[in-house]
Amino acid sequence: MKRSTLLILSVAGVYGAVLHAAAWSVNNFLMTGPKAYLTYSSSVAAGAHSGMEECKFQFGWERWNCPESALQLSTHNRLRSATRETSFVHAISSAGVMYTLTRNCSMGDFESCGCDDSRNGRAGGRGWVWGGCSDNVDFGERISKLFVDALETGHDTRALINLHNNEAGRLAVKSTMQRACKCHGVSGSCSIQTCWLQLAEFREIGNYLKLKYDQAHKLEMDKRRARAGNSADSRGAT
Repeated sequence: MKRSTLLILSVAGVYGAVLHAAAWSVNNFLMTGPKAYLTYSSSVAAGAHSGMEECKFQFGWERWNCPESALQLSTHNRLRSATRETSFVHAISSAGVMYTLTRNCSMGDFESCGCDDSRNGRAGGRGWVWGGCSDNVDFGERISKLFVDALETGHDTRALINLHNNEAGRLAVKSTMQRACKCHGVSGSCSIQTCWLQLAEFREIGNYLKLKYDQAHKLEMDKRRARAGNSADSRGAT
C-alpha cells in the first residue's frame, strides 16, 4: 500500500511562514464540484464536518484544539501560517469527505455507485477467497478529489503541499480498511471463507492521521530550491 505522510511548509527554514491560502470552508466544498455531481454535495458537507469533529477529538487536550475557525480561511484579507495543524486539517477533512462518500455509496444512497466486486472469485489466501460486497473506496476517492482538490487553484508550492496533504487523508482511508469474512462449509466447519474489505471506524482513521501528524516532515523552501527533510522542531506557530 502506498504511504504518505503529512508535509508542512517552511520558508528560509522558519516555521509558520505566512502565505496566501485557498479558501477552505464547508460551503466552498459545495461550490467546487461539477454541477453533474451536486447529488453528492450533502455527503461532501457531512464528510467535511465529520473530519473537523474528529480533529477536535484528536486535539481535545492540546494547546491548539482545532477551533471552529480552522476550516474558515479566507483569501480576501487574511493570511494563514503553514503549520502541522493546517496540514492535519487538510488531511482529516479530505479523509472525512472520502469516507462519507464511500459509506453512503455502500448504503445505496447513490444510483451511480455500488459495491466493489472487482476481486470477487479470486483467491485471497489460504482458506479464503474474495467475495461479498467491498466498500467502493475508488468511487469515494474519485468524487472527493473533484470537490476537495478543486479548492486549490494556485500553482505555487503551498498549493502542492495542500494537495499532498489531501492525498495523505485519502490514503489513510485506504490504509485502515479492514477485511471481514464469512464462513462456509458443512455444519459450520468454516472450511473456506469469503472475505471483503470494509471501512474502519472513522476514529481509527483519525488516530492514524494523528500519528502521521506527530511524524510530519517539513518542506524547506530556499528561493527556487526545495528539499524535504525530517522535522526535529516541526511544531509551527499558530
